[in-house]
Amino acid sequence: MHRTLRTGSGEGSGGGSKHGSATADEDKAISDSLHSGLSAADFASSGDAGPPPSVLAGRSGIGSYSNSRGASKASGRSRLSHDGNQVVPGDRQYATNIRHRRVRKGGTFSSYEASCYEPMIRKSWELLKIRANVIGKTLGVILYNHLFDKNTDLHHMFDKTEEEMGEKFLLVFEDIVAAVEDPVAINKKLKSLAPMHLRKGVKPEHTERMKVALYTTLQQVLGDDYTAEVKAAWEWLWSWLSQEMQQSLEDATNEATVLTYSWDLALDNNTEEEMGELLYDTLFELAPNLKPVYRKPRQILSAKFVEMMAALVSFQGDPMRMEEQITWLGFRHIKYGAKREHAKVLGDVLVETMARAVESNWTMDMADAWQELWTDACSMMMSVIDQATKYGFTVQDMWDMVQERTTEAKFGSTLRKLLLSGTEWVSSLSYGILESCTPAKAEAIQSTSDFKAPLSKMALKANGEKEAAEVNTKNPKFPQDDGVVEKSSESDAIGRYFWVMLTELLNLLWDPEKQNERLIVMTTKLFEWGIRSKHLDTIGEAIGEACRRTLKADWSKHMESGWTWWWSVASKQMAKTLFVCEHDHCRIIKESWNKCKERRSSFQLGESFFVELARMAPHIMHLFKRPKVIQAEQFVAVVDALVSFVENPEVFFEGFKALTIRHIKYGVKAEYAKAFGKSIMIGIEKTLEDDFDLETREVWAMLWMRASSCVSRALNVGTNPVIVSLVQGEVDKMRHAINCAERGLRFEWLTGVDINGELISPIYWSLKDGNTPMVRFILSDLLKIRADREMYYYGREVLFSVHPDIVEKLCQQCPEVLLDTLLAGLMWHSKEVENGYIAVNYYIKELYGDPKEEPNVWKQAMAALVEYGRAEMFDHPVAKRLLQVKWERFGKGYLLWLLGVHLVILAMFMVGSVENRENCAFMPLRYLTGVVSLLVLLAQIAVCARHVKEGLFSPCFLCLGLKVPSWMSDTCNLVRMVALLLIVIASFQSCGMLQYDDGSVREIVVSACHSFASLLLWFQVLQVLVLSTRLAAITFTLGRLAEQIFYNMVVVAIFVGAFATALTALQQEHFESFGSSIIFLVRVALNTQVPEMSEGFDPLGLFFMFGFCIVAVIGILNILIVQILSQFSIVARSTQSYALQHCAYICIQMESVMTLGKRNKLFYEMHFEIPVPFDHGDAGPSGGIQVIEPASVRNSSYYQPDRVLRYTGDSSPSDPWPSLSLEEDALLGAAVENLVDQGGDMVPMAL
Repeated sequence: MHRTLRTGSGEGSGGGSKHGSATADEDKAISDSLHSGLSAADFASSGDAGPPPSVLAGRSGIGSYSNSRGASKASGRSRLSHDGNQVVPGDRQYATNIRHRRVRKGGTFSSYEASCYEPMIRKSWELLKIRANVIGKTLGVILYNHLFDKNTDLHHMFDKTEEEMGEKFLLVFEDIVAAVEDPVAINKKLKSLAPMHLRKGVKPEHTERMKVALYTTLQQVLGDDYTAEVKAAWEWLWSWLSQEMQQSLEDATNEATVLTYSWDLALDNNTEEEMGELLYDTLFELAPNLKPVYRKPRQILSAKFVEMMAALVSFQGDPMRMEEQITWLGFRHIKYGAKREHAKVLGDVLVETMARAVESNWTMDMADAWQELWTDACSMMMSVIDQATKYGFTVQDMWDMVQERTTEAKFGSTLRKLLLSGTEWVSSLSYGILESCTPAKAEAIQSTSDFKAPLSKMALKANGEKEAAEVNTKNPKFPQDDGVVEKSSESDAIGRYFWVMLTELLNLLWDPEKQNERLIVMTTKLFEWGIRSKHLDTIGEAIGEACRRTLKADWSKHMESGWTWWWSVASKQMAKTLFVCEHDHCRIIKESWNKCKERRSSFQLGESFFVELARMAPHIMHLFKRPKVIQAEQFVAVVDALVSFVENPEVFFEGFKALTIRHIKYGVKAEYAKAFGKSIMIGIEKTLEDDFDLETREVWAMLWMRASSCVSRALNVGTNPVIVSLVQGEVDKMRHAINCAERGLRFEWLTGVDINGELISPIYWSLKDGNTPMVRFILSDLLKIRADREMYYYGREVLFSVHPDIVEKLCQQCPEVLLDTLLAGLMWHSKEVENGYIAVNYYIKELYGDPKEEPNVWKQAMAALVEYGRAEMFDHPVAKRLLQVKWERFGKGYLLWLLGVHLVILAMFMVGSVENRENCAFMPLRYLTGVVSLLVLLAQIAVCARHVKEGLFSPCFLCLGLKVPSWMSDTCNLVRMVALLLIVIASFQSCGMLQYDDGSVREIVVSACHSFASLLLWFQVLQVLVLSTRLAAITFTLGRLAEQIFYNMVVVAIFVGAFATALTALQQEHFESFGSSIIFLVRVALNTQVPEMSEGFDPLGLFFMFGFCIVAVIGILNILIVQILSQFSIVARSTQSYALQHCAYICIQMESVMTLGKRNKLFYEMHFEIPVPFDHGDAGPSGGIQVIEPASVRNSSYYQPDRVLRYTGDSSPSDPWPSLSLEEDALLGAAVENLVDQGGDMVPMAL
């Protein structure tokens, strides 16, 4: 039965009152007004025929909303054609490409019905607020009580208390009731809530549950005033609202789909580089006046554009992530000089760029979605930019002033008082910080019985102070500063921690992603020390007050506003981490992941993730090339890392660096993170099944949201053009990338790329990948000498400062690059000949080695050339000049001094211990010889001890390749030390013992010492031959041959021992003992003993003797001869090179015994800081020496006349180098002239 509206004369009131402001009289007046109602006559009097049956029946109708958002946008938009001209939507160029918009299914809105129900809705709303206030609860709390009573499964959607949610509900409905006759305003409000509802998991069926809760609340609160007319009015409103909410959810979902689809189409038609280029072509075509704003190279800006758009598309539909990304984007754009007026132009450019990229598949739906995305993003970003521009630098300056005015201790004392020290959480914070810094000290403080007593007294004292009189210089919430600096460990700890924390965070203000990572780590520690979300406001206010008291009169209202703004930004991020910690997400994550591991093996888990990823993102499957088993293990390892993120984020970020570098090398992009996260969620859900409840889902979703923000930030550096070229290994792309670099930054681009805080060398990256052409290109570009009208640019210093071990790396992995690129780039030849000579510059400062930068001579460049390089490298003019400089400055002199001492010892030993051994008159000379030898031996032992202390070890061939102190690795030094030791033993014997030859063991030992010492001393004289290159070559050759003989003799000795043991066991003639067997076989091997095989040998003995002769005498000795001949042929081809390498080794040995002061003096005498001239009056780069050499060097393959590339035009360091230098331009001109001479028809084709 239909119930008609009552007649009456009541008037609707559009006014509204606040909570609790209405009186009982107002309650009664509103109630009477509601009961008076409206009649059909009222409709008739306004000229209408009356309410429709649905109104009289208390139902709402459904139709179409003509004033839709899409229609209004479509009608008001003008499109831009590809040539930049404006065209109307009906232009034939686009008409064929526009699809029909989908039919809108929004609820009916009739202005007529709204005017009928508006008074009833507003009056009942005011009465609802008044009645709820009388009950003692807000209307929102009552509503949510009814909702959760029958829908407990919806609790997971709400992360706030019922009071907070109730307040939010009141604000939303207050706006809706106020705009009940304005559908556009209500639609905008619902649309703004849609992304949040989508993220929370709100579904269309949930609106029915909310309707029941709303109607129940209305009936409970209004009581008898909940008449049929009031019910009809609210049913009409809710019917329209629910359909609009469902439509807004669908719009949010569809817009994300349209964006993703169109972005995929764009990238199908264009590479990422082409997309970036297309954007800036369009930008400078449609808005050429913006060129001065975008000063960075196009390649960089293009990559940043693609990175930004991929992120926005990826996070569409996730408002929390979208807000976070746009906030970070806003902070970064402050450095770029972004302004609000640029936003509209860039939006049009963006839409036009996407239209050109998508080509024939472009639709107006796509245009709407992209325009709306840009509008929303810009609105949010410009809000961030406005606030950050207004307060960011102010906060940084304020903190700089605080650091200048006070110390950590004073700041900590003030801050601790303001935090009301003695309260439980402040004490916990103090103890936690102390324990993390000095565990022993913290334990002592904790064990003190009155640990909290002085804190409480201090708090009472602080609270008892009078407030300051000046309003502008006080915060009434905090007690007045008593001027006493608190001397306690807790004050020091709190002051130090927040001091360092604020300094680090404010330094990262314009790098918000890194700031967020540091906040995650810091906040996790603060939680462990007792800090909770409810403490953040107090801490922020206390720090602000501490700064105010520090700055005193210099504190301003603007500083206060700035601090409030920054702390709200920082605390918002901190609150996310604290929320995770407070709700024990770590436990839920670990328990659910452990269950997954219990139910499935690592391979099964990894395979499930991999299958889901392949289903959702098949376009990224080309990245996975390893076997399934390894791939599955890696998937599981990634999830393990995620678990560590929530448990210990600091450990996660440490391991994350290597993971990021590896994934960037594989070509992984930030946009892949979304698909990867979904695959993990689905894999875990399928594994846990019923155990994957709503709470677990929310916890894992939040974990991935927080971790993937860091992952995306780190992977976004992979869009750097230099990194892209390294990943793809293409030299042309690297050339293209660095050609856009500022000339002042070109060397930095080529020597380091920052990946997640880790500086990676492109040279070492390419070396590891085996990309020799890339290594050669980078080195060649760095070592080119370029010049403009202001200065020279030479990357030698940057190269060696970033890569101090570059010579060692190239010797080991790319020796050919070392010769033809690195060493070639360290010299310059003049093209002018004067009197038969030309000037040659050798830039050898870094090869020479600054002792202050690298005191260890065995880690300098020449040591690497000796230890790891080939002898032929010393044929290169640069290596040869380096050796000549060191040899003439100190190498030769120190060697002569050492050989001089050696010759003196040899002479004294020959006279006193050899020629006059039995003459006691020469005993003083023998003692003197022994003392001098002992002193020299101790000096060499001291050198060895220093090498051991510094960890300097090298292999020694006399010790069968074992590593010994570097001084002893040289055969000459080792032999010299042994000789000196023998001389010391032989020199301190009594004269009588030397005269009496009794054949005792002692006499034999002494005689042996004399004999071997004489031999070794004379052997050392051979080192004098090093002073001549020709003689040194012979010495080196003999040394190499002796080395081969030594190794073969070791093998012979083993065979001698083996056969001697066998023959001794048979007790054959001449083999009665092991010693006699050894002697006999050695004589046989040396052909000084011919055994009589017919006598004294049984058949088995003959077998062993024949075996020894075949193996040792014929086999081993003949092999030795072959090896010696082979080695000699190799050495003979590069005898001089080997001699130079040996001289270099002696130089290193001599330099290692010099004092650091002497080495510094020799280095500074080279005057490497003075620029080396090219021509008269043309001072070139420093760091080298100039040598005048015969003009015949022009016949060398290393000769390259005046290789300086000179450029005209602007000479600003911020400008990139032109594509052609003067020399290159001249070469091109000569080529053109040559072609002209050959025939004019060839010129166009050649050009």
